[in-house]
Amino acid sequence: MDKIIEVFIIDDHPIYIDGIKDAFYKSNTKYCIGGSATSIKAARKKIKKSFAEVILLDLKLPGESGGDFCAELKKNFPEKKVIVLTGETDNEILFNVWLNQADAIVMKYAGIHDLISVINSVRKGERVIGKYVPLVFNSDDLSKDNNKPTLTNKEKQILLLLMSGNTRREASEKLFIAQETVNTHCKNMFTKFKVKNLQSLLRKVIDYKLLNQ
Repeated sequence: MDKIIEVFIIDDHPIYIDGIKDAFYKSNTKYCIGGSATSIKAARKKIKKSFAEVILLDLKLPGESGGDFCAELKKNFPEKKVIVLTGETDNEILFNVWLNQADAIVMKYAGIHDLISVINSVRKGERVIGKYVPLVFNSDDLSKDNNKPTLTNKEKQILLLLMSGNTRREASEKLFIAQETVNTHCKNMFTKFKVKNLQSLLRKVIDYKLLNQ
């Protein structure tokens, strides 16, 4: 018999948590809800003691940002997989969650078998954008490109600073290079990746996983 794998769910609607528990049970899957919380404050305390390998995270939670909490979870518990399970349809919010290193984004109305499939994928180290998620890029299409560009070490340093909210001027100061040099690197990357702005560049770079290399 397969080992039972615990999943932790964070959602401010107890009825929804109960529904996921019941769906896992009825699907006769190896996954079970081993813990839950209805707020980020409660989740912080419980996850420290949890053996869950996967966290299901809603974005609309009282008091704090689910997107920011995603980044916090990935920093403090890098071994755990975070799947954003949400009804949010704002493209910018979802893209920011992707930048915060969510392992997957799945819409709440996805079927239980779709959710289980995504959990299986993220446990293998994949990042997944689920069906009907309204993001403006398609990770499957990008991952099929075998001629993807590469980044130099300096380009990686610049992008990491820009992704952290630094301006180009601030990035130049922290790297001890001229701002014009940063501008030139950005212009070169736009050309290399065939994009016209920083947001589009980051989408490709993150989906290609170039900052992890």
